[in-house]
Amino acid sequence: KSLTTIVTRAGKGSPLSWAEGDANFNNLNNDKLETSDIGVTVQAQNVNLQTIANTITAAGLAILDDASALAQRTTLGLAIGTDVQAQNANLQTIATSATAAGLALLDDADAAAQRATLGLSYITNRNALINGNFKIDQRNAGAAQTITAGAALAYTLDRWYAYCTGANVTTQQITSSGQNRLRFTGLASNTAVGLGQRIEAVNCMDLAGATATLSCLLSSTSLTTITWTAYYANTADTFGTLASPTKTQIATGTFTITSTEATYSTNISIPAPATTGIEIVFTGGALLGTQTLTIGDVQLEKGSIRTEFEVRPYGLELALCQRYYETLPGRSMIFACPATGGYSHTFLFPFKVTKRAVPSMSGTLTAGSNCASISYYQTNIDGLSVHLIGSIASASTASHTNLAASSEL
Repeated sequence: KSLTTIVTRAGKGSPLSWAEGDANFNNLNNDKLETSDIGVTVQAQNVNLQTIANTITAAGLAILDDASALAQRTTLGLAIGTDVQAQNANLQTIATSATAAGLALLDDADAAAQRATLGLSYITNRNALINGNFKIDQRNAGAAQTITAGAALAYTLDRWYAYCTGANVTTQQITSSGQNRLRFTGLASNTAVGLGQRIEAVNCMDLAGATATLSCLLSSTSLTTITWTAYYANTADTFGTLASPTKTQIATGTFTITSTEATYSTNISIPAPATTGIEIVFTGGALLGTQTLTIGDVQLEKGSIRTEFEVRPYGLELALCQRYYETLPGRSMIFACPATGGYSHTFLFPFKVTKRAVPSMSGTLTAGSNCASISYYQTNIDGLSVHLIGSIASASTASHTNLAASSEL
């Protein structure tokens, strides 16, 4: 068992005495290994232990030499609170009491999906742009509009203006998969196209000093890059003209697009001074012949996360557009003039929606029978009046057609 009590000549350095030799024999006799020691002081032969000794891996040994269960969990990569979730009564409650409705929220990918699950995605007025899905087209009612190359910006589908260089293009409201889009169609010699919207200061002041997300749907039969640019007006709601802009650039970037419609988005850091109105502009290169550029679901919203496009009720979207532009149905006017000598009558025509500012009027006023003259008498943000002067003592008639009031930015 142990030879620690045996005295050797080598250890002593001199011959052993008879007493030392006898002591060695006694010690050997006392420390001999006997059958009764097996399983008590020595391990009995065990096939399983032999198998373990022959097959144990480094990973197994790493567990065996750990001082505690804590150390073993760490070795196994199962440290509680680091690698595995510690027991938590709240989590247990969730696991046992969560309803199908609750779980439907928990597996949604983002906040937008959660709002949709809750049925809260219909209207929140988060989109600072108006008519971003191009449903409203008061000017053309779905017909194509020619955009003249090199001319001033031309308003097309409500709230959106377009321009081009090199050669004329057309814009038109189209339907794709049941949804409206705006489509440019090119012409030979065209060199560039642009589309933009100017947002009134009162509708975007909350974006100043914040991060905003711009998103849209884009596709083109020829263009592969669309540039987006954000500006703010130098003075409230005054952006200038294409030739003489009075605005400051906030940021610009590009979207790489294909012929397949897809969603594109970017974050924009809006500076604190941008309380005077914001302008979003999309520009692209040449559209030649029948080449097209199609855009839809344009949204500018506060925050760094793109949400699904906000679809507002049609009537509400129309009213938002009519703050800036409104068409008036054609009307006939009749005035019973009492006598010759310049008697007159004023006809009042209220607007459907109060305008942003006193609008400019366009359209045709036509003098009819016994009408000496007809003219605009007064225009304000709530309506206009038309002045008719009779020529003789008889019924004086007049009419107006294609009247439109515009207070676009």
